[in-house]
Amino acid sequence: MIARVVFDLPVERAFSYRVPTALAGRIGPGQRVLAPFRGRPRLGVVVGMEPADDPALASLDRARDPIAALSPVLLEVAQAVAREACAAWGQVVLRSLPPEARGGAPDGLPEASRVSSGIARARLVVGRERERLIEEGAAEALGAGRGVLVLAPEIELAKAWVRRLRVRCGVEPVLLHGAVPPARRWEGWWALRQGRARLAVGTRSACLAPIPAPGLTVVVDEHDPAHKAPAAPRVHAREVARARAAREGGDLLLTSAAPSLESWYRARAGEAELEETKGDGWPTIERVDLRGAPRDRCLAPPLRAAIARTLGEGRQVLLLLNRLGFGAALRCRECGAVRRCPACRIALTYHLEGRRLHCHLCGLSTPARSLCPRCRGRRLEGLGWGTERVEAEAREAFPGVAVARLDGESARGRRGPAIRRAFQAGAIRLLVGTQMAARLLPHPEVGLCAVVSADATLDLPDFRAGERTFQLLWGLAEALGPDASLWIQSHYPEHYALEAVARRHAEAFYETELAFREELDLPPRRRLARLLVRGPDGAGLAASLGARLRTDAGLAVYGPTPLGDRRWQLLAKGGATLPDALGACLEPLRGRHRLVGGRWELDVDPVELG
Repeated sequence: MIARVVFDLPVERAFSYRVPTALAGRIGPGQRVLAPFRGRPRLGVVVGMEPADDPALASLDRARDPIAALSPVLLEVAQAVAREACAAWGQVVLRSLPPEARGGAPDGLPEASRVSSGIARARLVVGRERERLIEEGAAEALGAGRGVLVLAPEIELAKAWVRRLRVRCGVEPVLLHGAVPPARRWEGWWALRQGRARLAVGTRSACLAPIPAPGLTVVVDEHDPAHKAPAAPRVHAREVARARAAREGGDLLLTSAAPSLESWYRARAGEAELEETKGDGWPTIERVDLRGAPRDRCLAPPLRAAIARTLGEGRQVLLLLNRLGFGAALRCRECGAVRRCPACRIALTYHLEGRRLHCHLCGLSTPARSLCPRCRGRRLEGLGWGTERVEAEAREAFPGVAVARLDGESARGRRGPAIRRAFQAGAIRLLVGTQMAARLLPHPEVGLCAVVSADATLDLPDFRAGERTFQLLWGLAEALGPDASLWIQSHYPEHYALEAVARRHAEAFYETELAFREELDLPPRRRLARLLVRGPDGAGLAASLGARLRTDAGLAVYGPTPLGDRRWQLLAKGGATLPDALGACLEPLRGRHRLVGGRWELDVDPVELG
């Protein structure tokens, strides 16, 4: 027999090895093996077997496990999602498995259950009752003897779902995420593979967990960008869940306070049932027009007064700065206008080097002139405040009030959990934070939540800027409830994303956003791929790759666009076959991510630009 083996390498092909007599009958697809590769043993996974012999081939060294870690169906899923992401099959397979750990594998598997084909039911559930529906669906599937997989966007949320499902379903879920020690992850993996456990909860790394007889697959907060892997292979947990449900059967449940436009578009096209569970009430929405507010303060006078009233009532306050770390845009201090790309309408990013404004979508580059094109004013400024500045202003404005900050810096180590506990216990009265602080809602003692600058996301150099802002604001409003207020500071208080939240009319936002995307031929109408080039001569390499994509693949390509720090971006636009066109064009370069002048990374269907 000849075994076809894939490795954790950026190459598309599977490598062929002879199966030695000692391993005859003990090797099969989905099984981890050690095989010689460039003079040393390397861990791989068998993806196929052929009844042939070739004395010229090297032989497998040994089996790493006595049974297969992945079923043939999951190998097919991995191959399909790798093709859609223009990633290597071996990378998707090996990186879906827990890190290598010795021992613990069982000797055999139970008799395989029949796998049904096609999704039994696909639902997109929004609203306050979605968490209850997840619990009920999991309990129902487990009661019918089926398996359940719940995927959360972050570790803390996955842990919270373990606690909830443990109580609701009366079984101990298997927890799978990157912070779980490898030995424990393998223990849970083998328990699922043998059918001794039927409920798994994890993050995107658990998207190929071997759920026995799957009855329900859940993607919590399906709109969250954290479901997309930040490095190769850049696969999306939501798309893996869709591929699994299509091949393994069972129900697919996508939940979100405000779903992604892609999921809403699919539901409108009949690919999923859109189910809305509104719940009771909506908070008071107050929009503050920053065009008339003092420029030297983060908190406008009306917001300050509202915070003082809320604190005086004995309730807590949460101040959020929804900044995602992109480069600053330029705004006119006199009229509030932001320089935008005339073709794409997204905010132009200011680069100090060369004093130029760049569009990160189409690649437009223009001098950063000191004159506002709208009002001819000359007082231009970079957008945004930092959380530390907001914290300092809050301490100054409300002396004697316990103020704390929860962001990527203050949450390191044990400080983050301590801040969360203190806020939940009421010891912290006013909390300043980034979007991670929003996870503390719903909290009954929070009487006021304010987004200090909605423009921090509205002015992102990304066509999803409006969608990201709407999702944040809608999620906050839903979590607050009718006895609280949500304050939104912005230079665009009339923006359709803010208007939809104020009116509690999500459909109005999605219809407007979809019309905007269709006019510019952007997702979900078309597919995009992002090619990021880094290196000392990245400009030349990016230009060469762009020419290759235009001439050899016939794609519409924008860029290269400089991003600063010796980085350049190319965007390729295409239809449903975009991955195939990219794969065929870039196949000669696969495995050669380091080229003369720099290195390149490909992201198909990117969730963030910048």
